[in-house]
Amino acid sequence: MPKISFHWVFFPGMIFHELSHYAACVFLGVKVRKVKLFGVEEAFVVHDMPNAWKSVIIALAPFLLGTFFALIFIAFGFSLFALLNPFGLIFIWFALALIFYSFPSMHDSKNAFDSVAGFYSRKILRGNIFKRLFWLITLPFVFIPLILVLGVMLAFNYSSKLRLLWMILILIFSLYPPYSERFLFYINDLASTTGRFLFG
Repeated sequence: MPKISFHWVFFPGMIFHELSHYAACVFLGVKVRKVKLFGVEEAFVVHDMPNAWKSVIIALAPFLLGTFFALIFIAFGFSLFALLNPFGLIFIWFALALIFYSFPSMHDSKNAFDSVAGFYSRKILRGNIFKRLFWLITLPFVFIPLILVLGVMLAFNYSSKLRLLWMILILIFSLYPPYSERFLFYINDLASTTGRFLFG
């Protein structure tokens, strides 16, 4: 039995992953140097080195945006299924692709880690004693949890089985009525607010 190549099955997720990095860079004012949205070996967004917090947002953008839009596509896909519309399958597939490629890569995680580690080393080793003490106290509450989160996400990035498990959990969450109904309520509210803002 041939091995399934998730790379080709879920290729829209890779493209969305890189577009998320790109969108985060543009939103945060970080200059983008080079973009490759899809490739058999790699895809990437090369950008200037931002400050620590911008670096974290850029690294996590695919996960945050991918999960958000995946939930919308799943809800829309199943609403089409309820109307016996087979196009719902396309939305479900696209949602699963976004989830599969939502986790930060090793390069994404390293950029975020290096930026935050550099930020903390500068704050702790320089300045007056009170500022240095303040940043030292925040270390276990900010830096260490961030490293743990990036580490867990990196484990998902390297394991197709973990990513498939995450897909199943997202599907269960999105189909569980109390959560799905509340999520759809917020999405509808956001859509109507956006519509009023854009079209008066």
